[in-house]
Amino acid sequence: MRSDLETAMGVVLTSRSARDMILEAPDSYAAHFDLAPAEAAALARMAGDLAHLMPGFVQKRERGIRRAFAITLSLLGDEATPLVEDYSDAFAPVDSSAAETLRFGDFLVEETRELAGELPYGDIVADVARFERLRMQSFMTEGPLWPKPEEAPLDPRQIDRSRPLWLHRSAAIEAFGWDVRTVRNPQMLPRLRPDPANLLCFQRGEEGEGIVLRIDDESARAVELIALRPGEVTASGIGEIIGSARSPEVLLGKLVAQGVVRGAEPW
Repeated sequence: MRSDLETAMGVVLTSRSARDMILEAPDSYAAHFDLAPAEAAALARMAGDLAHLMPGFVQKRERGIRRAFAITLSLLGDEATPLVEDYSDAFAPVDSSAAETLRFGDFLVEETRELAGELPYGDIVADVARFERLRMQSFMTEGPLWPKPEEAPLDPRQIDRSRPLWLHRSAAIEAFGWDVRTVRNPQMLPRLRPDPANLLCFQRGEEGEGIVLRIDDESARAVELIALRPGEVTASGIGEIIGSARSPEVLLGKLVAQGVVRGAEPW
């Protein structure tokens, strides 16, 4: 377990505001961590060295989260850098890069939602942020992810209507106002037209290849139901539950063929 002094040092290394505070008011900074007088004095002596090291630590941390959400940040233009810096100051680093990325994704989604009314095409930017977070949520799911080949029927005609259904553990789905899979840069935003889309992300194959599927509303409701009640609903009953007249082969065929839904044991 880290000591209070180590925690105080770590915060300086990863926060611009903490760096400024320790240089301007070292005693006030130390008081935030309830340091003993000897620890506060030691921290004050190290203030210059910690401040000198801070930019390298912060830049490395921010490069990682920028890469994960590169498209959203490119759409934000001049708003991107202050937003990333606000996140760095507001949240202390965590040991897990996946946890850091997902936490920044939550922050980014909330910020873009609040900025939507002020930005050109802000509603689309907010959807892109949700999509990038959805992809990260799915693609960072840890294994084992994939069943043995003989346990994963990929022919939708082989659906066993009586077996309970399970959803791939990496699957994540959300509804969007635009098909934001196509957005790559700000120049594309004026050409985008409203196009409500259910986007399903999951990993496939031994290498965990990231897949994004666009599925219709009924299939999306089926996915959500299976996620809510894993191993409880069967292919024969799911259509009635969600109010679909389509056969299980039609309703679930694409999902079974891709390996994201199966009637067997869970992943």
